[in-house]
Amino acid sequence: MFEHDVIITGTHSKYIKILKDESGLFARNLDVYMLAPILGFINNRKGKKNNEDGAKTTIQAQQFSDVKDDCELVYRLIMLLDDDKCDKDERLNRAFRYDSDAEKKAEFENNMATYNSYVLGGIEYIYEVFADGCVSKDDYIERIYQTVLDFREDCENIDYEEEIKKYL
Repeated sequence: MFEHDVIITGTHSKYIKILKDESGLFARNLDVYMLAPILGFINNRKGKKNNEDGAKTTIQAQQFSDVKDDCELVYRLIMLLDDDKCDKDERLNRAFRYDSDAEKKAEFENNMATYNSYVLGGIEYIYEVFADGCVSKDDYIERIYQTVLDFREDCENIDYEEEIKKYL
């Protein structure tokens, strides 16, 4: 897991380039990739791979060496929390066993497809929230400021104990 190059194509590649190069929000493509599945999952956003405009962004395997554990943690959390139809044992299997069991390769590939759909949905979400319609640096700064204010308001109105109980 996270030992090979990751190639993101089409619209999602274009969005990553804008988020990194134009907005200045992210230093590396990898930073977008690491945040995307979290925001995709939290916002129930799944995306579909496309090859629009032939755009392509590659995150090389060597870049994952320092963040592999973090990426695996996010993967495992998503596998634990995704899909209300699974019982607890199946969730544990998806999160901790299928990636190391050669006999469960098909299940693991399914799980990675789910994870990658959250990555793509998260890239779409990040772009929409932080970059869509922005032209100047001031536009990006205003967007970030407003997003942080909205996030703060959302966090102040959440009963975290009730939210945690939903997953237990």
